[in-house]
Amino acid sequence: MPNKRYRSLIAASILSITAAAGAAAQTASFAGSYNGASTLGGSCSMSYSIAGVEPSGTGPCPVFIYIVGTSETYNNAAAMAAANDMASKGNVAATVNYAESQFGTCSVLSAKSSCMFDPNSALSAVSQLCARAKADCSKGIVVGGFSLGSILALLAKNYDARVQAAYGMGDV
Repeated sequence: MPNKRYRSLIAASILSITAAAGAAAQTASFAGSYNGASTLGGSCSMSYSIAGVEPSGTGPCPVFIYIVGTSETYNNAAAMAAANDMASKGNVAATVNYAESQFGTCSVLSAKSSCMFDPNSALSAVSQLCARAKADCSKGIVVGGFSLGSILALLAKNYDARVQAAYGMGDV
């Protein structure tokens, strides 16, 4: 469990990134896909869906990525609420699907996060989102997740230096 100072630093990072983009009253939905790891890890060869929301303005905007927990659907009500809320604050925001049915070993978790957050692969989730016309990942990427998704979010900085903050809920 992060201490109070660490949680405050995370919150301050998230707020500074979202404040830099400015508030956007209207949003538009989008869908996409990326290549991720299977339940057993390994290569980034499985196709997974992305559900996103972005401000209606012109941008450029920082990026927010939400990752659900074990056995949750990537576009459930809570995940979409997180994406919608971050988009309304001026972010290109998305929730991503992945092989979430099993927790896996450390190497499996690393493979899943690596496939999502590999900035050198045009087919990774982060590259697909950063390629959006309204996205500017140099403004920062914030990741959040629940349970297994929080662990993958906390690993994101290992693969993409543009990740400025990770907010994990229910991680062990």
